[in-house]
Amino acid sequence: PTLYVLNKTDMLRGDIPESLLDLQPQVQTSLATGHGIDAIVDWIRHQVAAKSRTRTIVIPLSRPDLIRMAEATAVRPGRWSAEAVEYDVAEDDAILAQLAG
Repeated sequence: PTLYVLNKTDMLRGDIPESLLDLQPQVQTSLATGHGIDAIVDWIRHQVAAKSRTRTIVIPLSRPDLIRMAEATAVRPGRWSAEAVEYDVAEDDAILAQLAG
């Protein structure tokens, strides 16, 4: 993803050129005044959150093949119980399809 950052907007004399306004998504910033910095941080947080969505799956201990696969793709260590292992895996259609068998 790309975010267009128009910096030094506090130094503009007049409007931002139309050609720059067409660049989206964009944030107009000024390091001198701090304007727009929070918007950049919020955009980055949103992008990271969108990439790090996970789904919890539970695999019975009777399926060591799936446990091995989940171990390789899990974003956190598995949580073991007497009958199953619970993993958090990236919400990725290809990975979930493989685990679904």
